[in-house]
Amino acid sequence: MQSIRSKILGAIIPLFIIALLGTSWGSYTITSGLLEKNFQTISIELENRVVTSLDTWMEARKSDVRLYSTNSELITALKTGNIAAQRAYIAQQKDNWQRSMLGFFVADAKGNAWTTLNNQIVSIADRSYFPKVMAGETVISDPLVARGDGTTQIVLIVQPILDENKRVIGSIGGTVLLKDMFTLVGNSPLGENSMYYMLTADGTVITHPNKEYILKHNVTRDEKNADLKKILTEQALKQEKGNAKYTDEQGSHFVFFQRVKGSNWVFVSEVSEKAVTAITGQALHWTMLISLVALAAAIIITLVLVFRVTRPIAGLRQSVLSIAGNDLTKEVPVLSKDELGDLSVQVNHMRENLRTMIHEITRTSDSVTVASRDLYERSAESEAGLKDIGTTIEDIATGANEIATLISNVTHYMGDVAQNVESLVHDSQVMTESASKSANSAHSGRLLGEQAVERMDELQQTMKTSTDVIVQLGEDAQKIEEMVVLIREITEQTNLLALNAAIEAARAGEEGRGFSVVADEVRKLADQSNAAATRIADIVGETRQQIGKAIQVITVGNTIVDDSGKMMQHVNDSFSEIAHDVEHISTRSTNIMRSVSQLNEQNTRMTQELQHATAITEESAAASEEMNQIAGQQVNVAQGLVQMADDLALLSEELLKLAGKFKM
Repeated sequence: MQSIRSKILGAIIPLFIIALLGTSWGSYTITSGLLEKNFQTISIELENRVVTSLDTWMEARKSDVRLYSTNSELITALKTGNIAAQRAYIAQQKDNWQRSMLGFFVADAKGNAWTTLNNQIVSIADRSYFPKVMAGETVISDPLVARGDGTTQIVLIVQPILDENKRVIGSIGGTVLLKDMFTLVGNSPLGENSMYYMLTADGTVITHPNKEYILKHNVTRDEKNADLKKILTEQALKQEKGNAKYTDEQGSHFVFFQRVKGSNWVFVSEVSEKAVTAITGQALHWTMLISLVALAAAIIITLVLVFRVTRPIAGLRQSVLSIAGNDLTKEVPVLSKDELGDLSVQVNHMRENLRTMIHEITRTSDSVTVASRDLYERSAESEAGLKDIGTTIEDIATGANEIATLISNVTHYMGDVAQNVESLVHDSQVMTESASKSANSAHSGRLLGEQAVERMDELQQTMKTSTDVIVQLGEDAQKIEEMVVLIREITEQTNLLALNAAIEAARAGEEGRGFSVVADEVRKLADQSNAAATRIADIVGETRQQIGKAIQVITVGNTIVDDSGKMMQHVNDSFSEIAHDVEHISTRSTNIMRSVSQLNEQNTRMTQELQHATAITEESAAASEEMNQIAGQQVNVAQGLVQMADDLALLSEELLKLAGKFKM
């Protein structure tokens, strides 16, 4: 027979396991989605930082070259063809430009140029950027090999030189090492199989972790990976920015691309999906570990509660089994003040009533035995005189028959008592099962109620935090936009002042040269301030994206509200079941009380019948005495009376044996 404890544990523990596994899987699914979105956001942010860094760096170099192109001394030397004067001016500025550039070149309108790398005169007229420069455009060239030494990979920043009539009379170019560009791009920090690289407008690789690709590999002619080729040629080389995804033998990859301002270059970031799955795998590991710990704690708490509930039931069962085994000496311990405690009290009352009834049966049987022995002795003495009192003998026979009937009634009533005891045992078992169900439902309701309260608390905190974040971010974004506007206004004013200062320094000639350098530095600071203001504006945009994330958090909070409502409904159902079980227990308790009352009534009736039997026995004794006086010759009748007395003694002894089976 399966115990109540086993039934409770068999029902609750699987529910715990299912609930925790469901919660763990749901948490893992939500976490994986959020991590992937966050990972993509981080990748885009890192890409923006690199591109912004390139933009800022290139703008600073363009500003340097642009500043040198407006120098009146250089303009005059170029107009007169005085290369020595041109070299002298560039040499004077070497301390300023050599920290960020490899060298400079100055070319006339025909493309004849000298360079700081050597003393050769080279022609740049065939370079693709030369027509654009002569048209008045500042150009950042694609990577190429320097003609000065024929080996160095460089990038040129070329600015037209204008005379006082705004005509292009030549050009000046700054040389930047291609490896310096790669240093700015750097390596991807997003894990294995993730990398940064840059492309020209025709798909030529200009920076790459694999140096063998630089200026030698063109993605438009890559036949190894058709999916990547399609993304780069149809999207990256044609759009300002975007992202896509492809799959190869190493797995899935995210591709993020963005065009570098002021050039034909495209920055590309490839991120392996393995980096995302590694993070989600760790999330699943920790989620399952926490779930297992929570499951173990829940099982331990359940075991403790089940043992506390079933221990009184086990004691009550043992006591009822003792009563069913005729042992009336063991009292049922009352271990609680609930329905089980009340049931224990009622069982103790029943045990006391049974003890009283058995005592009465024993006492009455003793009396019957004594009376039967006395009757036997008197019948033996009056054996000779009983022949003349036939009528009296009939009365004695009638009385003996009534005694037999009464004893039969006693036996019948004892059978009823046994049936009532069995009914009481059955009702006790049913009540025990109902009590266990009630305890189970109450426990489930309490746990679910606690979970619902915790969920509601978490929801309230989440909603409050989300609201605070949105409000604060909105205020910060507004303040930052105001600061950006102010910075840009200051930058514009500073640029104007620097330009005026440069003009005045140019007018002053040799005396204003030092002031011209200061004006150049002021203009650099203004450009850097403008770049910083642009970056701040980008950060404001990112802040607004964070506001969008906060809205997602509120959406998650609404989901938690729905879950909490379902849990509260479950709690209500559990407590309804408890109410039903308690009503069932109450009904069974009433039946038990009714059975005990009937048992008491039957005991009373049996006592009355035994008293009646005693009276009849006394009448029989009186009749025997009368027969002894008037019928000394009725031997045969006396012998029959003796035999009846013996039978009565035997019946009395059997009744005593039956009562002796009960342990008092």
